[in-house]
Amino acid sequence: MDDTLWRQLELAGIGLTAGIFVILPKPPAATLPIAIFIPACVGLWSLYAAARVRAQRRLLERWGLRPNVHLRPLVAILAPLLGGLVLLGLGLAWVLGRSLLPPYLWLSLLLYPLWGLIQQWLVQALFVDNVRALAGASTLWLLGLGAIGFGAIHLAHPPLVVATALMGGVYVALFQRWRNLWPLACCHGWLGSLFYPWVLGINPAEQLVELLCP
Repeated sequence: MDDTLWRQLELAGIGLTAGIFVILPKPPAATLPIAIFIPACVGLWSLYAAARVRAQRRLLERWGLRPNVHLRPLVAILAPLLGGLVLLGLGLAWVLGRSLLPPYLWLSLLLYPLWGLIQQWLVQALFVDNVRALAGASTLWLLGLGAIGFGAIHLAHPPLVVATALMGGVYVALFQRWRNLWPLACCHGWLGSLFYPWVLGINPAEQLVELLCP
């Protein structure tokens, strides 16, 4: 199968995945649907990635899955950005009266980057980059697509839509310049781990533990 068809099929798969995710009930209204969806999504897409990479090793570079590539410039940009946003989150948590150390924060900080890696790979490598390759979209259009993609994922939580859309544009710009998803995934996961309990008052890790160990 040629590369163009693979890219088209990946875009169709992204559309299906995003559609299911958007319509699923989210915490705190419901925990079980998303607790089933996320492992299934991670598992199925990981199997796809493994099969494709086994057949075409060059996809590791194209998809940004080599952790030691372009690491220094990405860390140099993301570290101060992450630090500034954490300070902002601390301020919001203080104003809103949230706990700064919610239960099972360590679990969220550990697991969320893995889910962030899948999200970054789906949006950056299989959505935005495939649109760039198939349609010849300009950088400005790509930034917009990334912003829309990340914002749409968080429609269930309106306060996060604008913030994640802005970060989505930043992630696209960085990925198109330096193809390494790992620092982006860590930034994504750690920010999500903090901002859900600090800003929304939602603790996904605690809800997961309560679901698995009632």
